[in-house]
Amino acid sequence: VAQAATTKKAIGEAAKKIGVDVKFSEFPDYPSIKAALDAKRVDAFSVDKSILLGYVDDKSEILPDSFEPQSYGIVTKKDDPAFAKYVDDFVKEHKSEIDALAKKWGL
Repeated sequence: VAQAATTKKAIGEAAKKIGVDVKFSEFPDYPSIKAALDAKRVDAFSVDKSILLGYVDDKSEILPDSFEPQSYGIVTKKDDPAFAKYVDDFVKEHKSEIDALAKKWGL
């Protein structure tokens, strides 16, 4: 898992529910986790599906199971309310398109 990610807790709780023991290795970033997976130093890589999609290749796959849905948000600079309003209005205006894309990609 990535250092300081909520993934560790979520996987631990999900594994406990089904009686599976898991061990964790923590890495500073996602490329390091993918390298460990490719080198067979870890058996799995868990993070938000939108991030995982960027790491799928001919040696890996995303499993169909999922757990602990996460909310997404957008952060803007506090001192730029005009840009924050633009982004907020854009998201509201394109909500149906964003929802359709999220559904299409299983996010």
